[in-house]
Amino acid sequence: MARTYTYIASRLAAYFILWFVAIVLMSLCAYRIHFTETVAFRNSFYDPIIVELLVSAILAIIWIPVTVVLIIDENADNTYRTHNVRADRLPRRVLVELLGLFILWVMWLVGASITTNKIIPGNNYCARFAFFTKECNTLTSILVFAWVGWSMLTITGVLCLMHLSSAATASSMPIVEVKEKSGPPSQPATEAAGQAGTAAPAQPDSPN
Repeated sequence: MARTYTYIASRLAAYFILWFVAIVLMSLCAYRIHFTETVAFRNSFYDPIIVELLVSAILAIIWIPVTVVLIIDENADNTYRTHNVRADRLPRRVLVELLGLFILWVMWLVGASITTNKIIPGNNYCARFAFFTKECNTLTSILVFAWVGWSMLTITGVLCLMHLSSAATASSMPIVEVKEKSGPPSQPATEAAGQAGTAAPAQPDSPN
């Protein structure tokens, strides 16, 4: 019988961590945008990439519950069915999950990379406006959570690919069905009659 390792617990844990990271990143980006809208010389502080990170975090927050529902539905259908993998529905759900992960993975990578190029070099916001210590810490926190979220997306994608590979291997294995029998098979009527005739003792002839 085929056995499928779905990595459900690992995937759910990774999505839970990613959801928490996305909420923190969304809050930091919202604070940063609010700061740039209220400061007097906003043109020196406005960063379009912060808006991109905000959109990425919001999409992750919306997408993760949908994916969790798909995983739970998949678990209800396939986890305990070791004799059948349901290959017609299982890859479709995993492919939908992988598509969403890939889109988020690209968006978070772009946001984290551009934010890194703005903060790490010497002539950046924190070097020019060192008196805004809180804002420097906010940008640094945004950078950290952006890369943490991208790392969790990468780990989740690897777990999803491992699950897809395991499901494909299990579905390719032959399925052997064993039927339970309540008792020994019944003998045919002719065979039973023949055995009864052979086993019957010969009757002696009665005297005249």
